[in-house]
Amino acid sequence: LDPTFTLGASLSQAWAVAVQNDGRVLVGGFDAAEGEDSGEPVYRVFRFQADGSRDLTFRSPALAGLSRFITLQPAGRVLVAASPGAHPGSYGSTLVRLNSDGTHDATFTAPVLDSMQGGAIFAPIVVDSTGRIVIAGTFTTVNGAPRLNVARLLANGTLDSTFVPSGYTTSGTFTQVRGLALQSQGANAGKLL
Repeated sequence: LDPTFTLGASLSQAWAVAVQNDGRVLVGGFDAAEGEDSGEPVYRVFRFQADGSRDLTFRSPALAGLSRFITLQPAGRVLVAASPGAHPGSYGSTLVRLNSDGTHDATFTAPVLDSMQGGAIFAPIVVDSTGRIVIAGTFTTVNGAPRLNVARLLANGTLDSTFVPSGYTTSGTFTQVRGLALQSQGANAGKLL
């Protein structure tokens, strides 16, 4: 336990965590004090300094739901996979990219995920060496194109039409992928597991 890191009682819930190269910590959750007026939680990504104090220069927009996964990209950009939801005044996509200061990155095209189960990301977001983004969860289409639970996006968020996963089968009406990994060494380097 690091006694120099004291987060205190800042957040009511926190699910996703990522540590930046400079030691600052990104946390997806909500601060109960922020939702006191409406009684509804306001989901955001918060940043804390290496000592646990809140970095008030980082302020993300409200998200549709609780952040499930946070992945860092080059230039300090942050990918956030949020639970599907419709929180009033929130950025409604299940995949959002934030700039290094926490603001919404308007250059990123958020994918539209759809399925009979609603479409959600249930696995950590993977970014390959070329900046392409791989998502997995419970969806049957991405931006209207058939993609069963796994899809690759270009760095700007648009669907990579050259990547059509195959070699696996699903059973039942409710299927999902809950894990992804990118092989980094050996003969299979660059391939997804």
